[in-house]
Amino acid sequence: MKILTRALLLALVLALSLSSVVRAQPGTVEDITVQGLSRMTTQAFMHALAIKVGDPYDPAQVRHRYKALWNLGIFEDITVHAETGAQGGTVLVFKIKERPTLTSVSYEDNSVATRTNIEDRLDERDIKFRLGKPLDMGTIFIVESAIRDLMAEKGFLNATVEAEIQKVTETTRAVHFKITPGGKTRI
Repeated sequence: MKILTRALLLALVLALSLSSVVRAQPGTVEDITVQGLSRMTTQAFMHALAIKVGDPYDPAQVRHRYKALWNLGIFEDITVHAETGAQGGTVLVFKIKERPTLTSVSYEDNSVATRTNIEDRLDERDIKFRLGKPLDMGTIFIVESAIRDLMAEKGFLNATVEAEIQKVTETTRAVHFKITPGGKTRI
């Protein structure tokens, strides 16, 4: 009986020492560090990342998940690098800069296109600003183009439309569209 107890004890000690070796394997993710989050929680980021501590370290998978994070459209900048951890595994370090949140949109008053005209045109083209969501430069570019088209239809082919992004706070922005009709084109 004593021999069986000693054998079990020896097997347990051996299993525990091997489990620490397994955690320290160079091919595993030892830790994930995220720096720079302000609105998003670390838990939400880790869920979106879909790589966990203990997973095998695969640079191709890290690149794939990096692209998936970028495609969320809520980050202005993402950098990631891998370091060797204290136990010999890989530590992934993410440095994040979230896009600022859009707080307001305004249009410069002019005699050619009123705010209502502009908003109606945007509704026709199903272009929406989402206040409280991350600032989307693509939407701003599309709105500038839609306003120029509206101005051209009214005979102002040389109209200029320029979006000015104003910093409200460190994490919020307001957009003001400066509209200069120019001269009316006559044929």
